[in-house]
Amino acid sequence: MAAIAWYALGIRILGRTAVEVTRDQHAGFLAKSVAHTLASEGHRISDIIDPFVGSGNLLYHLLRATKATRGCGFDINADIIALTERNFSRLRLLRKLRHARLTFLRRDWSQSPSCIENRATLVIVCPPWGDAFDEAGLDLRKTKPPVPDVLQTLRGRMTSGPIFALIQTHPSMVTESVDAIKQDYTALPTIKSGDPAIFERIDYIFLRL
Repeated sequence: MAAIAWYALGIRILGRTAVEVTRDQHAGFLAKSVAHTLASEGHRISDIIDPFVGSGNLLYHLLRATKATRGCGFDINADIIALTERNFSRLRLLRKLRHARLTFLRRDWSQSPSCIENRATLVIVCPPWGDAFDEAGLDLRKTKPPVPDVLQTLRGRMTSGPIFALIQTHPSMVTESVDAIKQDYTALPTIKSGDPAIFERIDYIFLRL
């Protein structure tokens, strides 16, 4: 929706969230690309978990693209989680995401071991970049928390259902931080956008853990 449309519905985001949010064109591209790869590999996602949900825009697009039936978002900021839950409730009044059961929790996701159940699960691994991005590029080892630490925690939660991880990145990367991750996990195919407004701003890594 255009900003004027969702604003009229009472949807609101905080200034900090507006800075960090994944824009619609970027989130839509990531969601469709991941859904295409999953379908090509013969996988159907049941659950999507966002440990650092923020506005929830990427979660929203992924739920639509994959048709997952459960979405769960975590954030330790009380104001953000309250607004995000309220915004999604208003979207559901417009019959959006009626297919999915949604839960938003104000807590550290790593302290909630039951959030990953015995179903095919996609985890959005997009922790705040903080000082991880500089003239050398994005270093996944310096995000807050570091992406390798998040993946290691997820690996320790292995269940009978497969776990996939979408890591949102940038075209400018610290190569060593990417290579270290791809050595430890199974990297799945990714797609490059033909739109300069997308491929010059974002990239991603897609893993099966």
